[in-house]
Amino acid sequence: MHSVAGVDGSRAGWFAVSLDATGKIGSAVVATPRELCEALGEADVIAVDVPIGLTESGPRQCDQEARKALCAPRASSVFPPPIRSLLTAATREQASLAQKQIDGRGIGVQAWGIFPKIREWDRCLRGNSQLAKHVFEAHPEVCFWALNAFQPMRYGKKLPEGRSERRNLLAREFGARALDETRSRHTRREVADDDLYDAFVALWTAHRIHARIAKCFPESPPRDSVGLPMVIWF
Repeated sequence: MHSVAGVDGSRAGWFAVSLDATGKIGSAVVATPRELCEALGEADVIAVDVPIGLTESGPRQCDQEARKALCAPRASSVFPPPIRSLLTAATREQASLAQKQIDGRGIGVQAWGIFPKIREWDRCLRGNSQLAKHVFEAHPEVCFWALNAFQPMRYGKKLPEGRSERRNLLAREFGARALDETRSRHTRREVADDDLYDAFVALWTAHRIHARIAKCFPESPPRDSVGLPMVIWF
């Protein structure tokens, strides 16, 4: 039984790296959050790169604190999620207009691109209160910042230099062999290198949450109108 897992969105859906009580690392690619949670079985902690709790208006405090910690240019990797009432909007134009009327903010192309993934997890977690107790929001760049002695990555994750610095940090924690063996099980068409590293650093955070040594933004997380926490763990 896997005890902790790190999850990142990928071209094929969702990519998870898991660690069981014996230290064995597993991995899986599935299409939906529901399938992923079924594949992970009775995982104690699942750290996933997706916004979970959502405001009724205005930005989330956790995102603001994450951007401040990361600084430019890494801060731009923290996309503002939608306010809850706009989660089911049909088009970006519709969502952007409605949000501007509520709090004056528009919705950019990148932010709109994560709407479907947020909706998937929102439906999954709101439909299963027991599962929601085991799923925690993590942001890869924030996790790497923490893993790197609270210093942001020097290079973007799509650059060769960025992949190298992230791999070096993860190899220190999990070993190069674990990274290479996991890489060999999945094609780059379904799991890109940055997806692999993002899932592994989320796994690092999941392990810290399980060990009760993780930290979070903000320190005292609020909950949204449906009871989901608005927090980023690292």
